[in-house]
Amino acid sequence: MNINNVHVLIADDSPLILSSLKFALRSMGFRDENTFTCKNALQAIIIIESNNIDLLISDLNFGTGTDGIQLVEHIRAKGLFNDNNSIIILTGDTRTSTVLSIIDNQPDDYIVKPYKTKDLEYRINKTLRRKKILNKINHLPSNMSLEQKIFVCDEHISKYTELSNHIDRIKCNYLIQEKQFESAKNIFNKALKIYNEDWPVRGMLKVLSEQNKNIDLELFINSVKDKDSAIIKMLCYEASANLHICSGHFKEAASLLSKCVDIVNNNSERWLLLGQLHFLNCNFHESSEAFKQSMILIEGTHKDNSSIHYYYLRSKFMKANISATELRSATQILNRFNKKT
Repeated sequence: MNINNVHVLIADDSPLILSSLKFALRSMGFRDENTFTCKNALQAIIIIESNNIDLLISDLNFGTGTDGIQLVEHIRAKGLFNDNNSIIILTGDTRTSTVLSIIDNQPDDYIVKPYKTKDLEYRINKTLRRKKILNKINHLPSNMSLEQKIFVCDEHISKYTELSNHIDRIKCNYLIQEKQFESAKNIFNKALKIYNEDWPVRGMLKVLSEQNKNIDLELFINSVKDKDSAIIKMLCYEASANLHICSGHFKEAASLLSKCVDIVNNNSERWLLLGQLHFLNCNFHESSEAFKQSMILIEGTHKDNSSIHYYYLRSKFMKANISATELRSATQILNRFNKKT
């Protein structure tokens, strides 16, 4: 990838960070006219909608409003970013929960502030080089046979051994597209022994779920749930919760999903599902708190909608001995709900 042609967006609420990053990019050979800056997620979305951005370097916390993770979720959900684009998250928060939240969102990389310019340059170059190589095989022509696609992937593994884990992941995607689940599972199992990453677990859970192989799914969960990885533990809790939901065991599902949000607490969809499970279990206090957390996370994003406010209200009014303060709070939200609908 020719750096001269790479379009970069830097999103950070600190003018100093914006200035230093732009200077660093200029020293690396990026052109000023191809480097965009903004100070919040809303501005970032507008720029991305109007320009072909190749690399997004986004702060995690903009101070107010949509954060970096929600920004990434939005541009992916709207199809503004895909596998061809690169994302690097910046954060000054080194707490384990924050790092896990970033990893769960699966950016290309993340950098902890304060950073050294040389480290930043190395990470950017590494990300762009990796993306350039992977893009060659990530979207092979549809008229190529599966065997040809696998052959191309294997050729790249031989040439770029340091990227073998990423290329194996692409191979699995091609196999799954062609319903070659057993071959994909073989790669996932092999990858679990080689790579200290969560993607083989995500892949195996997805394949077994799509095949409705619940017994195999339970066995697999039990085989990996004790790995020394909080993300893998969370994925196992989530998969087990889904199994309990399918069996109508909502109390057990809620308990497992609660463990998920204890690990990564900024996923609005998990909070929403947890609220629904608590509601079904008639735990209306827990339900309203979960819906409230989901509302906070989705406010101002593409996920913001009236239905979740309705769920929140129902939980509020179903609670026993609702206080006057809670009633006023619920009424305010009801007014907001009515305006939106």
